[in-house]
Amino acid sequence: MHFASLTDRDEAYRLGTFAVQSAVSGVTAKMASLKRVSNDPYQCELTLTDLEVVANEERLIPRGWLSDVGNDVTQEFLDYARPLIQGEVPTPIENGLPRYARLREVPLPKKLPAWDTS
Repeated sequence: MHFASLTDRDEAYRLGTFAVQSAVSGVTAKMASLKRVSNDPYQCELTLTDLEVVANEERLIPRGWLSDVGNDVTQEFLDYARPLIQGEVPTPIENGLPRYARLREVPLPKKLPAWDTS
């Protein structure tokens, strides 16, 4: 969290809220995700993606975003990435270390039967 951008923090909060709301409303087999809809100004929308589309998959950055010799990135990559790293999140420091919230454990009643692993 030390170097999370304001964009990253805000999108993580929105995405987490959306994921919980989706799960509580009964959505299953989906992953909450962000879909970029505009680069300038930067905007994205919250979506649900089928798990079979994203599970056990690897997404590489496009080869066109790397320099010809592969040791640098292109302006196109910088234009894509720049909005994602904008803004700073103040991190409270205590004794030289970041101070994070400590959450209480609140047990909830189980809603599903035990999972049979046999």
